[in-house]
Formats: sequence, structure tokens, C-alpha cells
Amino acid sequence: MQRARSGSLRLVIVIAAALAAVRCSKDDIPTTPAPPFIITDVAISKFVDPAVTTVVPVGIRKFRFDVSYTLSSADDSRRANLSVVVAAFRTDTDSLLTTASFSPGNSGSTVHDSIIVTIPTGTTGLELDGGVLYVPLDTIVAFSYGPSWTVK
Repeated sequence: MQRARSGSLRLVIVIAAALAAVRCSKDDIPTTPAPPFIITDVAISKFVDPAVTTVVPVGIRKFRFDVSYTLSSADDSRRANLSVVVAAFRTDTDSLLTTASFSPGNSGSTVHDSIIVTIPTGTTGLELDGGVLYVPLDTIVAFSYGPSWTVK
């Protein structure tokens, strides 16, 4: 008896979903607006080198990354004063190890680059984070936590 009810319930849900899909018009489907974007955002890709599953040894290491950013119309108008930043943090002491900065070339893009990090002895974790900074006031406009690695 329970199976018959759950089967009937599934049929009702499928019919309701089909009706909703038929009633949706092209205008109901959200699309990404053309640049400049509504908000300023930044993200570091999960596809980094070395892979996040790698245990990283202490010493001087190179990390390759992709950092994507979009600028709101207000931030796009002051693009000359903005910087896209990637920062390497030591997670066990929450301290900054090094940064790399890039000038945003347009209102939305991806930077493919690398950063050289000197990982001190005793470090147990490392994280790459991204941000968009307003340079004259050293103010964070957008920030994103990125991938992290175990260090041994």
C-alpha cells in the first residue's frame, strides 16, 4: 500500500514539473548579463598545480593558478585604481607569506599565472586566496578563499 502511494506521488510531481517547464518562457530563464557586471567578484579555480591532494614539502615552491574576476559597473569605472591579488597564507598561524598582483585588463577575465612561495619549517598548511583591491586606500573590494594544501 505504501508503494502505491509513493508511486502516485512521484507521478503527480513529474506532471507538475512538466507543466511548470511548459509554462516557462525564454524570458524566465536567468542569463549572465553582458559586462560590466552587477557585482564585483573573484575566485581562484580549483584546478591548480600542484593538485590540492598533494602534500607540499617546506622550502621554495611554485604554485600555478587561475584567478577569475568580474567587476561591477562602479568598479569597472575605477579599474585603473584596482588590482587583482593572489595571496599565499600559512593556515596554521594565519599569516601572509607572499602576494602577486595583476592589473585588471577588462571588466571580467581570468589570469593564468603562478606564485613563488617560501614555505617555512613548521608550516602545516598553505592556502591561496584571491581578492580585488582598491589600491589608493588598500581596501578589499572582493575576496575569495581558495584551495589549500597540507605541508610536511
